[in-house]
Order: sequence, then structure tokens, then C-alpha cells
Amino acid sequence: MQIFKSEYSAPFGKIHLFYDADDVVYVLGFGEDYKNYFDNAFGKNKYEIIAAPLILMLKTALDAYFKGAKNAFDNIKLKTFGTSFQQKAWDAMKTISYGETISYQQEAKIAGNIKAVRAIGGANNKNPIAIIIPCHRVIGKNGKMVGYGGGLPIKEWLLRHEKQQ
Repeated sequence: MQIFKSEYSAPFGKIHLFYDADDVVYVLGFGEDYKNYFDNAFGKNKYEIIAAPLILMLKTALDAYFKGAKNAFDNIKLKTFGTSFQQKAWDAMKTISYGETISYQQEAKIAGNIKAVRAIGGANNKNPIAIIIPCHRVIGKNGKMVGYGGGLPIKEWLLRHEKQQ
């Protein structure tokens, strides 16, 4: 299996994208090393990562998002690999409207287990498709900014960006 790797220059820095020949996005993240993720998803030595130019569809969607389009990612196909609980957590995040936030506790309730707040945090930390699966929209119960794979300044930037639209 071939996985294509590209970069996108966001207003706050580089975003790394990994996708397949069918334009299905596997990763949109802030780091470059997703070897363990793909090893777990496909098996060691069962895939090849190839540097490639960013496909127009992804560039157009990201450009639109950063210009304020609320539905910029509606036509982007995603594929995630994780436990059933992680998948429930990621699906719960997809229900958070653009510009809105919820607490980890609220996300746990949406995912079906109100007591799983810490597990929700762990699942969000493993979210492979940042921004599109909007883990930046999940905040502490008291309204505090907590945890984000790209760092809290990027989380705060994304939330400010969405609130301005």
C-alpha cells in the first residue's frame, strides 16, 4: 500500500497530511512521524510512505477553512484506525459545530460513557486527523484550555479563528 505525504503551510505553521491514491485522508497532524500509527493500522513493512505534492482537493479544503468556511471539509473522505472506544470519541468530536466547544465530560456523554472522561482525553490525544476531527473544540469543564497535540497556542488559534467567522 502506498501512503502519500504532503505538507500544507497553515497560518500557524506546517501541517502534515497523509492520504492514499483514492484521496482518503489518514492523518492530518503537526508532527512528521506517524510510523507507529501506520504500523498498527497496516502492519510493519506493509505500506510505503512517498513524498508527494498536496492534492488540489485537500489544498482547496484547507484554504477554505482558513478563510472561514464552516463546511470546508464536508467532501473529504477520512479513514481512522483505533480502538472501538477511540472511534466513538472521534465520532463524538465530529458532532461539535464549527466555532463551538464542549467539555471532555460532555464528549464522554456523547460517546456513551459519562464516566470515561480520562479515557476521552486519551482518545483525543490519539486523534490522527486534527482540525477535520475537531479535538481543538474540546476544552476543560471549567473552560480552560487543556491538552492539544499541536500545542495549546495552536488550539487557541483555531478556536479564535472559528469564533471570528
